[in-house]
Amino acid sequence: MNRLIKYALLPAMLLPLLVQAQVTVRATIDSSSILIGEHTRIRLVVSHDKNKPVLMPLYVDSIIKGVEIVRVSKPDTSEVDDRIIQITTDYQVTSFDAGLYYIPPFKLVSNADTFRSNSLGLKVITLPVD
Repeated sequence: MNRLIKYALLPAMLLPLLVQAQVTVRATIDSSSILIGEHTRIRLVVSHDKNKPVLMPLYVDSIIKGVEIVRVSKPDTSEVDDRIIQITTDYQVTSFDAGLYYIPPFKLVSNADTFRSNSLGLKVITLPVD
């Protein structure tokens, strides 16, 4: 019986270690379909242990070829609880080429680990000409 209790308690004892090392990365897009030259916002939300540094992705003029950055917001940092902080960064983007764009996952590094967000899609369309 004691052996059964030990094995049942082991996952519960390890859970705080797993939660402490966890980094979550989520990307969203306001509109996945825009007209050429219109803007849409990509929001990157990162939650992590405040005692572990995280290297955020750095984009200067474009996220991928064809999807240009108009403006990057200053990262907004807030405390979720006494251990976890959340960093939110907005990227206002546009495109001047019609097409479907696959925006790969955003990559972050914490210690020696790499974390990725979900991928996104953007459809850029032209106005019909009579």
